Amino acid sequence: MPNYKFILEIVMFKTSDFDENINKTQKEINELEIRNGQIDRDYSDLLSKLQITSEQLSRFIEKKENFTEKNWEQLQERKKEIEQKLATDLTNIRDPLKSKKALQDRNVGSHWLFIR
Repeated sequence: MPNYKFILEIVMFKTSDFDENINKTQKEINELEIRNGQIDRDYSDLLSKLQITSEQLSRFIEKKENFTEKNWEQLQERKKEIEQKLATDLTNIRDPLKSKKALQDRNVGSHWLFIR
């Protein structure tokens, strides 16, 4: 006969482990929000110092004539790197609640009997 108490302890351990991961993920999200806020403030400061709008800056950056050939290539390479990193980061985002539900669905309920 299976040891249900042991199985329950494992399930509870895994659930608490998921809760810890959720808390850790939430902390990381909060840190990213703080960093994002700082980047937004820095960007706004830059625009005000240059006395331009974000649209003007975007139009300037998109024109190849505003850069040397070498600088244009570097800018395009950097842009490509950032886009690839962003795409990778977006695909790697996990939903902790979905993971928790999947684990709970895999766990054996107490009404199941162990059969060899």
